[in-house]
Amino acid sequence: MEEIKDYDVLILDDIQSLSGRERAQNEVLNILDAFIRRDKQVIITARRYPKYLRVLLEDGLLSRFMGGVTIEILYPNFDTRKDIIERIVIEKCLRLSEFDFIVLAKATHGWTVRELEGLLNYLEVQIQMGKNLSDNDLKEVASCFMEIKKAFIN
Repeated sequence: MEEIKDYDVLILDDIQSLSGRERAQNEVLNILDAFIRRDKQVIITARRYPKYLRVLLEDGLLSRFMGGVTIEILYPNFDTRKDIIERIVIEKCLRLSEFDFIVLAKATHGWTVRELEGLLNYLEVQIQMGKNLSDNDLKEVASCFMEIKKAFIN
């Protein structure tokens, strides 16, 4: 705990991953309390709204979680997905058209930013290997990624 005393912000991502790990939850609770006592900022993310984490987390940790401001971050809408895709494509110097951005944005409804990044990483490799991707190829790749996503969820 001594090594984190100089930090002003604590960020805990995917807090639900502590489910069933009582010792880890107690340690996190101690760290949270230390930050709260020093009036420092704590940011906690989860894939579920806090009230649905009751069965996963100890009461003490959950009460600290519920004591703050809760904001739901939704999946990006069409325009936001298109903008994200365009930004990533430009960063990666990929040669995709404005129409390709629209095709991909339409095919990725309900996707997270990480999932969009994964799709574009795959497309980058395909392009580097010399594959010309048609609009149908883009839709098919997105569809395959959706199937993989469903397999992970189930």
